[in-house]
Amino acid sequence: MFKKNQGKDIRALSGVMIAVVVVVIIVVAAIIGYLLWGGGGNDNPGVNDLKVGNFLKYEDVVTSGDSVLTDVYYINVTAVTSTSYTLSETKFLNGFWYSQHNYTVNKDAVYSLIVILPSDRSDMGQMTLETAFGSRQVTHYQATHMGEIMDVFLGVDNGVLYRYNYTLGGTHGEYNLIGASPSMSWI
Repeated sequence: MFKKNQGKDIRALSGVMIAVVVVVIIVVAAIIGYLLWGGGGNDNPGVNDLKVGNFLKYEDVVTSGDSVLTDVYYINVTAVTSTSYTLSETKFLNGFWYSQHNYTVNKDAVYSLIVILPSDRSDMGQMTLETAFGSRQVTHYQATHMGEIMDVFLGVDNGVLYRYNYTLGGTHGEYNLIGASPSMSWI
């Protein structure tokens, strides 16, 4: 039978799921943008080093009330041509396969911080961030958009999205880069 507070748990979980969907859309755009923007230009490692089989692994922990969801995203490079990359995003929700999407993106596409932050973002300065890859120099950007408070941490030397924290209503999420192909030493 139903527990006394089960309705509240279902509503809380529904709120978390809506927040997760919104964040997924933002984050996928950000990952693709930063994966391509990676090296910050042709003279730096990153965009020119992407090869079939390269991957990034992100973890997103979303908390709303007593409910906690953990998503893991794998972004894999599945094809490379002279003009584009094909990327495959696989998502696991609380350890279970959830979805897979494929994207083909132009190598010459112009990406910027506007992908995930509104133009009125604030540059909070540079700092050292502990990551799964050790200490990294990052620039911290902060913005509020449609009630969501966003904190984004981008590698100073490589433009890599290392962390993205967000708060929307009573929901909080922390999205971290937790893995990458060993050949992507510029991460």
